[in-house]
Formats: sequence, C-alpha cells, structure tokens
Amino acid sequence: MAFRMEYSEEKKMILAEMEGPFDLPVVRKMATMQARLVREHNCYRFLNDSRKAEINTSIADICKVPKIVNEEGVPGSCMCAIVVGTFRDEYRFMETIATNHGMIMRIFLEMDEAVEWLRAGTGEGRGGSRVKEEERNR
Repeated sequence: MAFRMEYSEEKKMILAEMEGPFDLPVVRKMATMQARLVREHNCYRFLNDSRKAEINTSIADICKVPKIVNEEGVPGSCMCAIVVGTFRDEYRFMETIATNHGMIMRIFLEMDEAVEWLRAGTGEGRGGSRVKEEERNR
C-alpha cells in the first residue's frame, strides 16, 4: 500500500491518497502521520481519497481500526471523510464501529460531498454513510 499525506493550507485540511492493498500496518502508519499533522497544524479535518485503494479488510480488522487510531494519538474530535470508488456493505459496518468508538467518520462516493461535509465542520450525524441508497444498490 502506497499513501501520501499532507496538510493543505489552501483547503485547511489534512489530505491523504491511498493506492493498492489496505491493511492494519498501513492504518497504523497513516494514524501516526495524521496525529503528527493534527498537532503541527491544529487541523481536525481529514480527507482520505481511497478510490484507488484495495480495501479488502476483514470484519475483525475493521473492529481494530478505532483502537489503532486512538493508540497513535489521533484525537476523537477529528472529522474523517473517506472517499471510495464503489460502496460495499463493509463500509457501513466500518462507520458504525467508528461511531461506537466516538469517532466522527463518513464514507462518500463523491469528493465534493466529502469536502463539503468537512468544511461544514459540525460533525453532525456522527457516522452514517453519505452514499445515496440507489448507489448502494448498484
């Protein structure tokens, strides 16, 4: 898994882009970098472009993600928008697990919608997919 992550002064958010297979060691590396960028820039908005990633994570591994993110020091007040290429039922489960652990995370199919949600900055509707029902049923 290759990923890039940086703070965008223009967008006032932390931007990440992922390619290839996604696994727990990558989650840990990304969380470590995200925590550092949050501290350096006092930025709590995180946009993860995962449209090129191969997310084939098991249910057991999905359950471990909030613990890893917490261990690496990412504040629970961070808003995380993840943009994916196609919707899978596992993403809904991921949102539920994140919400149950106090994280503010949503899955999106459209980059513009993810950015809009992050810019609103309210964290309303913790979790809860922004993917339209008809897109889920494709």
